[in-house]
Amino acid sequence: MGTEVTLGAAGRSGRGYLSEPPGKGPGVVVVHDEWGLLPHVRQRCDWLAEAGFVALAVDLFDGRTAGEPAEAARLAGRLDTLRSRGLLATAATQLLARPKVRPQRVGAVGFGLGGRLALLTATTGALDAIVAFYAVLGEAERSLVPCPTLLHLTGGPAEQDLVTRGFLHDLRSSGTEVTARTWSGVPPGFANADRRTYQEKPTVAAWVETAGFLAGHLRR
Repeated sequence: MGTEVTLGAAGRSGRGYLSEPPGKGPGVVVVHDEWGLLPHVRQRCDWLAEAGFVALAVDLFDGRTAGEPAEAARLAGRLDTLRSRGLLATAATQLLARPKVRPQRVGAVGFGLGGRLALLTATTGALDAIVAFYAVLGEAERSLVPCPTLLHLTGGPAEQDLVTRGFLHDLRSSGTEVTARTWSGVPPGFANADRRTYQEKPTVAAWVETAGFLAGHLRR
């Protein structure tokens, strides 16, 4: 359904995967986790297109993907965060310029590492809604997130660490419209269909909630 595309201009060039619906709809930037732009990420874009969104997955690793945890950690550790944030902002801008993106609103869905980067991008005001899977911002990274936010967290409230609880407190205290959905009994990475940690039932449920959340805030 989708096509490989080039992102950006000088200093922020990269690649991505674009999937469009038959008609028009708002845009969604999709940001992969530390394993890279694996097949399931493209599938998520296709799912979004089927739901009426113009979806663009950004390849932060320039074609590299990981097959083992140590390799994923190396890719994440070498990531240029500043360049990555620039690519995400560029992706949002390019989506807004596409004729099928009507209304001209852009959200983001990020997983793990990609969720953190999407949240950082949201603090700039570049996004109209954000969904982050198993990702929060540390205290030093936090700033106002001015758009509606849906967080898919693993573990129940009693299992969440101080960083997660602090992030939720800061979001709510600053007036961010935030929904925190906790998934007990599943590991971080449960939505990565190319990994052994994949959990189909919670992933499908989380995706239904994600699509509804994006529709509610981007189709206004």
